[in-house]
Amino acid sequence: MLKRILFLVVAVAMLCGTVVLANSENRDTKMHIGEYRYLFFATDGGIGVNFLNLPYGTRVNLDDYIPEKVGYEFEGWYENPNSGEERITTIILEDNAVVWAKWKLIEGLSNIQLENKILSRTVIGNNVVLRTTDNEIQIVPVTNVWAEQNARLEALMKIHNAYFKE
Repeated sequence: MLKRILFLVVAVAMLCGTVVLANSENRDTKMHIGEYRYLFFATDGGIGVNFLNLPYGTRVNLDDYIPEKVGYEFEGWYENPNSGEERITTIILEDNAVVWAKWKLIEGLSNIQLENKILSRTVIGNNVVLRTTDNEIQIVPVTNVWAEQNARLEALMKIHNAYFKE
């Protein structure tokens, strides 16, 4: 009698474990249906690329997103901004992600010639106020999406600087 009860308990435990495992696998799969992920492009002064918000699991061809930066040639997107060894051309959005632009100075130009003439940049609502080395102040209107993306990138840069800056 004790052997039958023990056998029954083990059988039920095994059956429950299988059911729980099967349900957890289904739950994990269903969790991603209809969810979206963000891909941010940290362009290091480049322009022309907005963040993406795509369904979970989307494969993104990064060669379709090429920023521009005056005086520089775009060399590609990287997972780690401190290393030139991790160039990536595609990414699958399973998590929110950031890719980092790498630039090469165009031959014949010096850094002094390309020095950014913008001394300060302040975001006020839907405007960016720029103060240049020529003591000019420019007000550039931006969209809500730009302002939100800028705030996200600034937050990501703070995290990045905390971990990677020495």
